[in-house]
Amino acid sequence: MIEFRSFLDVVVKDQRGVRRFTVAVATVCLVYSLAATVGIDWYEESSLRDLVIDLGYTALNVLVLSAPLAYYGARSNLALYQAKCEAERCSLTDPLTGLMNRRAFMQMSADAGAVQQALVVFDIDRFKRVNDVHGHQAGDAVIRRVSEALEAALGALGNVARVGGEEFALLAPPSAYGDLIVRLVDLRAQIEATPIPIEGGTISTTISAGVALRAPGESFANLYRRADQALYAAKRAGRNCLRLNAGLGSIEPLEPPLSALSA
Repeated sequence: MIEFRSFLDVVVKDQRGVRRFTVAVATVCLVYSLAATVGIDWYEESSLRDLVIDLGYTALNVLVLSAPLAYYGARSNLALYQAKCEAERCSLTDPLTGLMNRRAFMQMSADAGAVQQALVVFDIDRFKRVNDVHGHQAGDAVIRRVSEALEAALGALGNVARVGGEEFALLAPPSAYGDLIVRLVDLRAQIEATPIPIEGGTISTTISAGVALRAPGESFANLYRRADQALYAAKRAGRNCLRLNAGLGSIEPLEPPLSALSA
């Protein structure tokens, strides 16, 4: 694929674009060179035999010079485009989990506009204690495993992101809300029941989550604030549970009360 932004601003985006760019440049150079040769020979009243010979030499010289130069230029253009794409991807991706980062998540929410959405904010319970007791490598292992569980359970419903140290978020369309709640309940139980392997043994962890549904015309900032309120309500309720901010100050449990994991 080739993107022509202007006559002198061309972006080559793949190997097919390299081939097309090389052929296009070589063809243009060949056509102009042959036209110039015909004009010169006509002006000099050269014979048909001399014209044919001149055209052959011109075509050979142009193709030998222009095709490799065009190919090299296209490959360089492609390398720059790939480097730009990789830099953009890295700037929007969390390096530890491979999920989108907070910047990408907020950018996505802004691009979506004021449409109805379901927002879930997750937090790994007592994560600081994991780092203090088991070390930061164990903490990284916990974050990776939790992120994998979130993506596997919820990735088909919306966009999962790591938006803080031990905090994650999911933005989904309201049509997914019913399935989302069922999956959240199963996910919370799955994480609680699945020990995470670390160097020298395993560690158990839990998550808390707050859910909010975006009202028509509501800003994303306010939606996030309400989901955060629901998350902190889950923390105050003992952790390892899910809470829904239904609006108007109403925060409700999404499943029966659970005993938090003691660590």
